Amino acid sequence: MSIQVSSQAMRAMETVQQVTANNIANMNTPGFSPSRADLETGQNGQSVRVASVRHSERTPPATPTDTPEQLAPSATDLATETVNMIATQQAYNANATMLRTQAATEGKLINEMV
Repeated sequence: MSIQVSSQAMRAMETVQQVTANNIANMNTPGFSPSRADLETGQNGQSVRVASVRHSERTPPATPTDTPEQLAPSATDLATETVNMIATQQAYNANATMLRTQAATEGKLINEMV
């Protein structure tokens, strides 16, 4: 794995974490529809990147005249969002460890060559 692959995966995990945090922050907002970040395999089958951020559909759609009482409660599930956040954090940490290990290895090799 290269440093570029690990850093790309970390950027993807950062986006997923931002989407999840937004869902949690708005979970008590009437009519709020949570979003999901879809991931895909990176270039040459390495790493991971964000393919899209999808907004879930609400039923029925809100109209400009709806009051908060007329809107459906948020469809955000705190348990699901918490699990997603933990899994994303673990993936981010794994890539950060890989990045540090690669940097240390490359630094050691360069120092031995000098």
